[in-house]
Amino acid sequence: METSVGKLEKMIDKLEMSAVYLSSLGVIVMMFLVTADVSRRYLFNRPIRGGMEVTEIIMVIIVFLGISYAQKQKAHVGCDVFYDRIPSEKLKAIIALIQYVISIVISFAMSYYTFMRTIVAHRTGVSSIYMYWPLWPLPLIAAIGFALLGLRLMLDTRDQFLKVKQMKNQL
Repeated sequence: METSVGKLEKMIDKLEMSAVYLSSLGVIVMMFLVTADVSRRYLFNRPIRGGMEVTEIIMVIIVFLGISYAQKQKAHVGCDVFYDRIPSEKLKAIIALIQYVISIVISFAMSYYTFMRTIVAHRTGVSSIYMYWPLWPLPLIAAIGFALLGLRLMLDTRDQFLKVKQMKNQL
């Protein structure tokens, strides 16, 4: 029988995969849009109207819907200058655990505040300059991305806690 944590992990995996597929689709659309925009600009001196604006909007989708999956793959950039000099593996594991906890707090705080920004943008009717598209979905996408990252970090924290627990006899 599957545990509730296992079910949660499967749900997070499915949400992450859906988000990363949308992010990947954004990369493909942006690639064709930028190619067409540059081609029209240099061949016909007629760039795509609002092409840069749409590219900027797509960047939000690409970045924020991909951050949780990048965490799952441990693909985020890190600075190991001091971390690599720590002699004890248990101390490294404890520091990593603390980093995960801090990252969870920051991720959910960012999710909350970007969601609040969504509400403000919706109420004020903020729109893009050339296309006049409403911009409130962009902070919503960021809030979803940060929430997914927070959930992924919770799973990583659990794994790190179990690792520290197993290393209990070392130091």
